[in-house]
Amino acid sequence: MGTQHRTPDQILEHRAKITELHKEGWQNKDIAEELGLADYTVCRDLAAVRAVLYEQAIENLDEARKLELAKINLIEAEAWEQWERSKQPRTTKSATKGDTVNKQSFKEEERGGDPRYMEIILKCSDQRAKLLGLVVNKVDMMSNGKPMQPIQIVEIRPASDRDQQQTVLH
Repeated sequence: MGTQHRTPDQILEHRAKITELHKEGWQNKDIAEELGLADYTVCRDLAAVRAVLYEQAIENLDEARKLELAKINLIEAEAWEQWERSKQPRTTKSATKGDTVNKQSFKEEERGGDPRYMEIILKCSDQRAKLLGLVVNKVDMMSNGKPMQPIQIVEIRPASDRDQQQTVLH
């Protein structure tokens, strides 16, 4: 096939047809023959379609991640509010009836906070870390089934300082 100059509309139309045929299992050379295009044009168009789909998937994933983070933030904020409320002293009132006089008493009780709210806060923190990819899988920290040794960063000094020891930074 010779070099063809396609209009933007033709490119979009070809890419749609190429994608459809590719999904049906057609080979690139067969698609090229069917549409009267060069093999490399079909290949390039498929790569362009894949790139667009990849970008859309990333955008959709980012949007889903933002939505989930917003939910986690709302739950965590409410849990913090309830945690603070659960730490405030509680006043109880009791009344006793006598023959002639009714007696009331008030008792203030200090509280340390309801641990159920702290559990919710910790779960929110864990979920956020997982969603952001901040959790390292223990298997990822292994090399051939053995824990990897921590990496030491060594400061290399200029030639004038070489007679001194290298400094290990932590």
